[in-house]
Amino acid sequence: NLLRVPIHYYVLVDWRAFKESIDLIGGVDLYVDKDMYYEDPYADLVIDIKHGYQHLNGELARAVCAFPQG
Repeated sequence: NLLRVPIHYYVLVDWRAFKESIDLIGGVDLYVDKDMYYEDPYADLVIDIKHGYQHLNGELARAVCAFPQG
């Protein structure tokens, strides 16, 4: 309803399946509007992606989706 686009089907996947699906199709191209740097030593996660068009593998795509905004 928010986008006023009918959604006829949806799929629920976990993060591992999301990552593996992105890798299966050879990655995704994404425009990053600002440099992204984030470290979470507890999750053993480091995100360091530069501004501009980037080709992301499954792990980086997952990290961008989970990136804290603000």
